[in-house]
Amino acid sequence: MSGIVLGRRRGGPTRSPESALRLRLTGDHLCVEVTLADRSRIEGLLLRHRDTGRETTVVPVREERGDGTVGFDIDISAAVRADPSCEWIDLWIKVSGEDDPRRLGRFASTDRGGAVSPTEVDGLTATVHMTHKGNVSIRVQAERSREVALWTREISLRHGRIAFATDVVTHNVRVVSAVLAVISRESGDATRLSVGIRPLEEDTRRLHGLLRYRVDADFDVGVLARAGEHDSDIYDLALLLTLEGFDETVERGIRIPPYRVRRRLRAVEVSAGDTGHLVTPYFSFKAQRLCLRVEQFSSADLEFMRRVLRLGWAFALVRPFSRIWLIGELPYKAQDTGFHFFRWIRTSHPRRRAYYVIERDSPERANVEPYGNVVLHRSRRHILYSLLASRLVGSHHAEYLLASRSPRFVRWSRGVRVFLQHGVMGTKNMTGNYGRRASTDFRTDLFLVSSEREREMVVDDFEFFPGQVRVTGLSRFDALLADDVDVERALLIIPTWRDWLRARDFGESEFFEQWNGLLTSARFQEMIRRHGLAVWFILHPNMREYAERFDAPGVVVLQQGDAPVQDLLKRSAVMLTDYSSVGFDFSFLHRPVVYFQFDRARFLGARGSHLDLDAHLPGEIAFSHDEALDRLDEVLKAGMTISERNRARADAFLERRDRDNNERIYEVVRRAWSPLTPVRRLRSASPSRALFNRFRKSRFYFPAMRVLYRLATLLPRRDLVVFESANGKQYGDSPRYLYEKLLERGTESTLVWVNDSTVRLPDPSTRKVRRLSPRYFWLLGRASHWVNNQNFPHYLRPAHGTRYVQTWHGTPLKKMQHDLEQVHGRRDDYLERVTKMTGYWDDLVSPSPYATAAFRSAFQYKGRVLECGYPRNDVLHWPDADERADLVRRRLGIPAEKRVVLYAPTFRDDRTSGGGFAAQAELDLARLHDRLGDSVVVLLRMHSVVRGRVTVPEDLRRFAIDASRYPDTQELLLVADVLVTDYSSVMFDFVTLDRPIVFYTYDLDHYRDDLRGFYFPFEEQAPGPLVRTSDEVADALSEALSGSEGYARARADFRARFAPLDDGSASERVLDAVFGRSDDR
Repeated sequence: MSGIVLGRRRGGPTRSPESALRLRLTGDHLCVEVTLADRSRIEGLLLRHRDTGRETTVVPVREERGDGTVGFDIDISAAVRADPSCEWIDLWIKVSGEDDPRRLGRFASTDRGGAVSPTEVDGLTATVHMTHKGNVSIRVQAERSREVALWTREISLRHGRIAFATDVVTHNVRVVSAVLAVISRESGDATRLSVGIRPLEEDTRRLHGLLRYRVDADFDVGVLARAGEHDSDIYDLALLLTLEGFDETVERGIRIPPYRVRRRLRAVEVSAGDTGHLVTPYFSFKAQRLCLRVEQFSSADLEFMRRVLRLGWAFALVRPFSRIWLIGELPYKAQDTGFHFFRWIRTSHPRRRAYYVIERDSPERANVEPYGNVVLHRSRRHILYSLLASRLVGSHHAEYLLASRSPRFVRWSRGVRVFLQHGVMGTKNMTGNYGRRASTDFRTDLFLVSSEREREMVVDDFEFFPGQVRVTGLSRFDALLADDVDVERALLIIPTWRDWLRARDFGESEFFEQWNGLLTSARFQEMIRRHGLAVWFILHPNMREYAERFDAPGVVVLQQGDAPVQDLLKRSAVMLTDYSSVGFDFSFLHRPVVYFQFDRARFLGARGSHLDLDAHLPGEIAFSHDEALDRLDEVLKAGMTISERNRARADAFLERRDRDNNERIYEVVRRAWSPLTPVRRLRSASPSRALFNRFRKSRFYFPAMRVLYRLATLLPRRDLVVFESANGKQYGDSPRYLYEKLLERGTESTLVWVNDSTVRLPDPSTRKVRRLSPRYFWLLGRASHWVNNQNFPHYLRPAHGTRYVQTWHGTPLKKMQHDLEQVHGRRDDYLERVTKMTGYWDDLVSPSPYATAAFRSAFQYKGRVLECGYPRNDVLHWPDADERADLVRRRLGIPAEKRVVLYAPTFRDDRTSGGGFAAQAELDLARLHDRLGDSVVVLLRMHSVVRGRVTVPEDLRRFAIDASRYPDTQELLLVADVLVTDYSSVMFDFVTLDRPIVFYTYDLDHYRDDLRGFYFPFEEQAPGPLVRTSDEVADALSEALSGSEGYARARADFRARFAPLDDGSASERVLDAVFGRSDDR
């Protein structure tokens, strides 16, 4: 979806009823009329190309009226031709008496008139574009965009009908008509219903000119329940929008409404003869879309449920004495953790009132019938036991164990919930599914895991309370580790599911193309014949309907119920999977796994993984057919044995290699309830979370946190060290290597990392906290040591007894803070704030005498300097540097034969964007590719303070990789054969590797003379050529990569002056200075 933001935005300029903007478009001429509320005199209109920050045009005032309104005429064609490669041209107004221009937009009244139609300029489409903040830009594209967003205002569900009102919002395209599509998840069939749509002209005018429409829909949900092919189904609701100027419709899901609307929604009953349906609205966690869940009962059972729910309060009284446990998996399954735990209870504790929930016609019902105590899903008995059960023990959401997932039924089903899990967690970020703050209906009181590493992940990333997470192992591991099956020469292939796949287009999906292509390839067929392999292929249960699509010689495609997965694992010698957790299970048998991850970026999505897949997964990873077959062939030639590296990785995810997992789980379940259970439920409940979120966004939050911090400082110091890097955005720089060296030396201190990502820390006992969370303020107030490469919030003065170690983040070339004649791109109180924060430091780490002098001058710092070298550069000289470099290559997908160029420019103080600094990549990547060819990969690394990301053209994505979000710059230096930079401090780090550096200084005169200035004559002492064009960069890189550049002596002199102490032991020296020598402790 686009970046459209709906609703009222906080911040921004204050609007007045008197401020107004009027736009009119005639041909390629845009007429702009502006009235400012404060009646300030407008001197001109500026057109600024966002990508470069250059102001190409100053539009003079065309007319000025007595009421303060001024008019301008803009020649769009001329503006586009000034720089055709620039996508965004932003409009600014120059106001008399003000140094900086104001962004044109966010007026109390915006009249767009006809300024919606596109303008064709030399094959490009230019459109007057209202940004999501309500500012005016001209957007230049090869094709016109279709950015549309929805905002659901109201939903009601009563008397068998659903009605809702949704706002449709676009930047610059009119909506002609709308159709409501109700799409079945099971069949993929869509029912289309006509809906009304009308423009909201007053809202468009009042809310900054974004085009707004209202869609009103009302339909009978009983039609879907009666027409469905399946007993139960889920239906997605979407609008199919016809846009002016486009042939194809745009599909947008109905978005979730505000919480105040959601909490009022109730299920409705629809009856037809002997069959009844319960229709419940719910919201998909990933797309945040409105869906309808249809549950089928007999009419008699539905009436029975209605009656017993009237006595819901009575069940709460008898539940503690019922001793009923409901156990299960998905309603149609009985072969995973739920089944294994149920079987163990029925054989080890047969008197326990434990019951297994399964559908009447499930093929796996036969697995549990021999053990008795089977409850048929949605039967009358199931309805009763759901309300009576004191324990709900499941492999998935506990709601799957209930007779209904309607809010009213769930409300009275209050047994203690235990999440058995259905696999080791970590490969994909699942906080949206299973997090404590998840927007889904997942709620659990206990979360069972298999290792301390997994426990740390669930506490830190999923945000469960430590007391809720228990290390027991999975119930199925008892059977997995039983040495009771002969291993066959068999390859087991188990890919996991993709939540974006739908029945209607599965045959054309990349998933089917890749997996079917591999299975049917001549090379794979020859390989299995040569090695005499049996091949078993089984799809994830959520994809069982697609199994019949796969048909390859020598491959046995298994359907649900054909064979238990645990038996297949134990019988197989090799596994091929992608991201499935069964890869961990198979590795626990100490057998080889190959991961085929052709769609990693899409599968992991923006949230990424909880793990560093290339460093943590216990198998070999491939990203293409050929690579997967190469890895598979290597494993087969090695005798189908697991490597020692992968064996160690597997063991890290399994705490105990025994067969007592069910015994441990049983004891945890038996003692699951505690007095804290109701408290935790209250804190995790939707109303509580909504209330906290509202508080977090309010103006009262930070004053409250200051009080909390002050209270913490009044208590005695704890032996606690807090590390932070790049304002909690990275696990890197000097704090990282000080932390890792401290772990290596051994410490009794409690260690805390401030980090907002899912990075896994090497020590599971290290606590990870989110920046600016309540726990963040509390731990800072209690800590004995702070370690940071930037600054903690300026309003937090360290407590008496807290030692603050400032590592800083680079050797300075450019002048800083008090050494600047003029500060650009910062708030007016910038120097005052940073000077205040400098006064908090106890120790400042410096890499050289040169840096010490510059720091004291720039920061006006009088405290102690630890002139020990930069800890962050130790990794460049540690013995495992080559091994780390290989790992970085695997993470970024860089082939071993390709040379690597790292482009790492600094930010520009005079290019700002949204309160930060704008991204820029002046290097012409297309030109560079033409000159260097495919034997080189360019890594783009923007400065950490830069907002946004650099856009790499699709046809260059094998040549250029945006590595700006890679957590640690130093690891990127390890793989770089050549560094291209400008004035960044990264040059002082990279020079210690004695590898070529190219300085792309296209704006040297402006940067040196007007913007920042330098501490030494850079042009004379630079350890590499200074070039000003992309062609000159290509020439310099060609020389550097061929080994013919002549700057080795200059690099040696540069290192001797600026990095004399970067020898791989700086961390040791800093820790000795702060904590004392390790051999004295």
